[in-house]
Amino acid sequence: MPQTTIKMALVSALEDLSKGDFEKFCHQLLDRRQEPRVKRNKVEDKNRLQITDVLVSHFTEEGALRVAVEILKQIGCSEEAQTLETLAGGQSSKPGPSDGEIIFLNMGHVRFALLVFECHIKLYALPKLHSMGFMKKLYSISDYFS
Repeated sequence: MPQTTIKMALVSALEDLSKGDFEKFCHQLLDRRQEPRVKRNKVEDKNRLQITDVLVSHFTEEGALRVAVEILKQIGCSEEAQTLETLAGGQSSKPGPSDGEIIFLNMGHVRFALLVFECHIKLYALPKLHSMGFMKKLYSISDYFS
């Protein structure tokens, strides 16, 4: 049997919700504090198909699946959340770095990121942008990558 796409699984999960649960889902979607946030006019008076499109356009398919499962659990629809994960082939439970995956970082990239962060902090700490010490520090970035 072919695997259901994430978008089809989202539509199916939202269609299985009662009217009250669907309203709770939309309310929680609007009330999310994490970015990217969904604007009220994208959700109000929308049907289940339109809400699915909003989820996918804002979060990508994998992100929409993760967000939908999270919201379903928050509103007490754990069974629907489990069904959604099953329909989508369990794609939301792929192991991430915290689940034992090893990530190799290029140390040059790490040094660059730390230097950019340091410069960002100093930029806001200095009263004037034309400070010679700050400009020398910016020009010294090229020394790390030579």
